Amino acid sequence: MATVPSSRTWGSRDKLTSLRFNEISAFLRFLDGRQGGFCELNQSLIQNVPNDTDYPIVFQDEVVDRDGGHSDLTQIGRYYAQTDGWYMVSGVIAFEVHSTGYRSAKLIRYDANSGTWVPLCAAIRPAVSAFATLVPVGSRLVQMTVGQSIELVARQTSGTTLNTTVTDGASGLSVVYVGAL
Repeated sequence: MATVPSSRTWGSRDKLTSLRFNEISAFLRFLDGRQGGFCELNQSLIQNVPNDTDYPIVFQDEVVDRDGGHSDLTQIGRYYAQTDGWYMVSGVIAFEVHSTGYRSAKLIRYDANSGTWVPLCAAIRPAVSAFATLVPVGSRLVQMTVGQSIELVARQTSGTTLNTTVTDGASGLSVVYVGAL
């Protein structure tokens, strides 16, 4: 079993020295040795979310996608399991400033074999008038088999179409393979 490297907190005045680079390298070698999916997706383009409708968030940036579970061409809001097992999933949706209604985020699993959607967890927040409203959801352990996918879904009740934001913290989806079924 691999030893998990210790976490590091970076200060605003820290410089990238050989020691610090070796810490980063050790962590990347640890991640590289993992089996199964390891994916971090971020939204880099604003998306319009209709009023009072479940609406899937799409992701343009793959920070990392170890098993190729995310496609840049089709179903760009989903991560598809490439390995049967347990996954830790979490997400966040960033809505632009607007003071009316509520904002919610929901993680759902889709099973292509049966054609069914399964809600996994949801979070809801009231709108904030001075800042973007960030709605984190998860973390949750989820069983997935090849052919199943995870999607992050937004809902808002501002009374009008509302944009996501990429300047005050972008929407994102994290999927990490934890172990075999």
